[in-house]
Amino acid sequence: VLALPEERWSAVSLPRETPPDREPGALWFRRKVELPEQAAGKPLPLTLGNVAMLEEVWWNGERIAGTSIEDFETGRNPRKHEVPGRLVRKGTNELLV
Repeated sequence: VLALPEERWSAVSLPRETPPDREPGALWFRRKVELPEQAAGKPLPLTLGNVAMLEEVWWNGERIAGTSIEDFETGRNPRKHEVPGRLVRKGTNELLV
């Protein structure tokens, strides 16, 4: 997983257009999610909306989903995944896309 120090992450507002002059490569988005005790240990549905490229999804440091080339070529949107209950905890959780 991405082990970037806290100060290396930049805040952004989504959705947003990708600048046309951006160099090719990967973009990572991180979000801290606060969950109540009632959610702990239960599967959590996760919908990313319409994603134009390939994606990988990580929850609390574990890869939980990603787009295969076949899914990408068929234009599967919106992207729907499920966070396994064993990874869902009370308090702060971290989502990386």
